[in-house]
Amino acid sequence: MNTRQIRYPSQQQGAALLEALVAIFIFSAGVLAVVGMQTMMTKNTSASKYRADAAFLSDELVGSMWGDVKNLNSYDTTDGGSYAARTAWIDKVAAILPNGDASVAVTNADVTITVNWQAPNEAPHKYVAATSIAR
Repeated sequence: MNTRQIRYPSQQQGAALLEALVAIFIFSAGVLAVVGMQTMMTKNTSASKYRADAAFLSDELVGSMWGDVKNLNSYDTTDGGSYAARTAWIDKVAAILPNGDASVAVTNADVTITVNWQAPNEAPHKYVAATSIAR
């Protein structure tokens, strides 16, 4: 007697393919998350670099003022004058920071330096340094 066994398709066919697709989806989501974090890290690094540059530029001007105390009032940007050291420093701010600009206020021995900048597609930023310079 010749008996044949009839094979019925397994209910599990295609499960491995489905598992592979789910694994690829989870992996892809992880890769996209890492790319997003990298983008944010780059943006934050640029922002911190601009803040550090603004602080350095302010400190540089304060150092120049300490060395040139007799002309301290000439550094004030509200007087409308064109003191060469001040003008060169403001030009340096404009060259180093994106859309960079600065102002200096001198009242007696008190000095307030304001550095403004705006990176592309970002809100404006401001760094203010205040100090006293003895005459």
